[in-house]
Amino acid sequence: MTLTNIRLIGLAHLGVPYYEKVLELSEETSKDADTKEAFTTDAAYNLQLIYSMAGNLELARRITEKYLSI
Repeated sequence: MTLTNIRLIGLAHLGVPYYEKVLELSEETSKDADTKEAFTTDAAYNLQLIYSMAGNLELARRITEKYLSI
């Protein structure tokens, strides 16, 4: 099930603690940079999308600046 499908049935908020945990773990570990970067980017993108759709643009902006900006 994709994030889009989950969002349509109103369950996107259930992923927030798990996406946040991925971001926390990515800061704690330094193993396999490529895998870490892929998971971090995906989790950050999904989290900022959830926040944006919920109307919390400030939190979405923070996630974008911290994890999705070069």
